[in-house]
Amino acid sequence: RGHLDYLRSLHGKPLGNGPYVYDTYIPGQEIRFHANSHFYRGTPPTPRFIYRVTNPSTNFQLFQTGETDYDAFTSRPDDIEQLKMLGFANINLYGSSDYSQVEFNVHRPALQDKRVRQALIYGLDRQKLIDVVYQGYGKVAIEPIAPISWAFNAEGVNPYHYDPAQAKKLLDEAGWKAGADGIRVKEGLRLELTLLVSKKVLNDALIPIAKENWRQIGVLLKPQVVDFNALMAQRKAGNYDLASFSTSTLNDPHDGVWDFYSSEAKESGYHNAE
Repeated sequence: RGHLDYLRSLHGKPLGNGPYVYDTYIPGQEIRFHANSHFYRGTPPTPRFIYRVTNPSTNFQLFQTGETDYDAFTSRPDDIEQLKMLGFANINLYGSSDYSQVEFNVHRPALQDKRVRQALIYGLDRQKLIDVVYQGYGKVAIEPIAPISWAFNAEGVNPYHYDPAQAKKLLDEAGWKAGADGIRVKEGLRLELTLLVSKKVLNDALIPIAKENWRQIGVLLKPQVVDFNALMAQRKAGNYDLASFSTSTLNDPHDGVWDFYSSEAKESGYHNAE
């Protein structure tokens, strides 16, 4: 027996050693805390803290009417301007642990060649994508660990800056030659790739940018838009060439690295003996 009732009761009365002590939880509404007078850095100046369970679509309205004192919003110029117009908002910009990626299914013949994968990265203007979606509030990811993490280290990591000339060179070296319509061909196989995405603002921009960028280097992109659950199911089944999705860096960066780069991460088929 798993003693689930006991575990539910235990988790409903959590213990901790942080600046605030748990008081009550109203499911679906809020969690209440009071200041910890035994906290090692002294009693917090704010005596009570209430964490409200809200809907992202109403967060700005709650902040505007004074029903919440603190909140986090996506860093878009329109959002920032709205906050400035309130007159009382103290705005602090900070990085996020979230990142998005395009995953290669290296079980697919064309993507087994490292040079092809490198060419696709060199051939995608990721900075343009950030400028379009986030108006520059963001950074091009170079590893599966967010820059705000203690484990982030860019030393020795190739940032793969946008370089279509280098992308073309790599494809030439890999034996992919431009056909009559500009799409590359090797041993009778056209370099056509399907990109699996879910419906979201980032992908609305990714699809046209990637199609244009990769067409310029001789790659034909065929986007396939599905819901997120279907995307994960097709990814697990290996039924894709490329898949785009977002995730977060957890406190332990091992999770992100293991999920995508371990030889045991079977979805993408990536393997590196080192």
